[in-house]
Amino acid sequence: MHRPFVINALRLMLAVLLLSVSACSTPSVAPPQSVICPAPPPMPALSQPIPSETYSNRVRLKFKNWQELLIGTSPTSKP
Repeated sequence: MHRPFVINALRLMLAVLLLSVSACSTPSVAPPQSVICPAPPPMPALSQPIPSETYSNRVRLKFKNWQELLIGTSPTSKP
């Protein structure tokens, strides 16, 4: 029936597989390119200036301002 077609299809798939595997194994002809690395960033400072206000106080003030802003807005009307 369709037996010769199946055998030919299998032979074709085998040929494609062998060609693709052999194509992947060939070395590239382009010479390796040299990579130029960027210069490293400058070293960080060994000491940082101490801020006049602590982080906790700044966050507390921001939350307080945000809360006042939300309380000051009018609620949406319900239908």
